Amino acid sequence: MQRFCLSMLIIVASLQVLAQNCFDFHKINCCPLQADSYTQYAVSSNSTSFALKPGDSRCIVYQIFSGKDYRLTICSDSLYSGIVSFQIRDDNNNVLYDNSEEDFNPFFEFSCRKTTHVEFVISAPNRSDVVPETKGCIGLLIEEAITPRLGF
Repeated sequence: MQRFCLSMLIIVASLQVLAQNCFDFHKINCCPLQADSYTQYAVSSNSTSFALKPGDSRCIVYQIFSGKDYRLTICSDSLYSGIVSFQIRDDNNNVLYDNSEEDFNPFFEFSCRKTTHVEFVISAPNRSDVVPETKGCIGLLIEEAITPRLGF
């Protein structure tokens, strides 16, 4: 009987560890937008995935470069139903972009005029209907392209 209980405990613990493994979640679940005819985006190696409990946030420091265009895609598993808060903040903690002002749009594109560091702040919504230690997967797909020269 002890062996059976120990075996069941190991199986349950293993399943819980696997369920919280969000490694490469962004590669499988964050679908990039269709590329337009002017810009060819490449996936940044800084794209990432992680597990968050409801109500928690993750800050990712990222350097953006002058003369580049960026396209960001946020994706989440069913725990968060695609409603994930995403902000871009500058070095002084000023909010440059907040997707909650755009109905939690999971896509954002921008160009950079000056090389600088920014913070991507990703927050999972609060959920009162789940076990407190439950975590869900969130992915951040970062795509980069050289800003195309337009005009004469």
